[in-house]
Amino acid sequence: MIIYGRRRVGKTRLLMEFSRDKRTIYYLAVETSYDVMYREFSELVRRSLGIPVSGDIIELLEVIARMSREKPLVIIDKFQYAVEADPSFVSRLQRLIDMRLREMPVMLILCGSAVSFFERKLLAIRARSSVAGSPQ
Repeated sequence: MIIYGRRRVGKTRLLMEFSRDKRTIYYLAVETSYDVMYREFSELVRRSLGIPVSGDIIELLEVIARMSREKPLVIIDKFQYAVEADPSFVSRLQRLIDMRLREMPVMLILCGSAVSFFERKLLAIRARSSVAGSPQ
């Protein structure tokens, strides 16, 4: 699921309310290196789910889905910062979703306020995937 919109309109509050009664990993990305992000994300997964893991965010999303006993909710807020830190992030995530996560019990929400980024980078990919998968 993708949630995006202007700053200060309540996206994070909406996510906090939605996730209140769910097993949730909420990661708020910041402008930093990708190495720092995946270390922070690894630590968050260890603390939140008790899963002793470390590694790339994309790899950990699959581990979370495989190892969780109940359907976890994973929220990556300020998602655009992850993509700025690793330009391959969107395509690697798309591959993970297409090849693995579709069949796994996990809910992934990507959120941010960089409207043009979401429209250009994420929604365009989804549109191309839909067109590519539709009958001619």
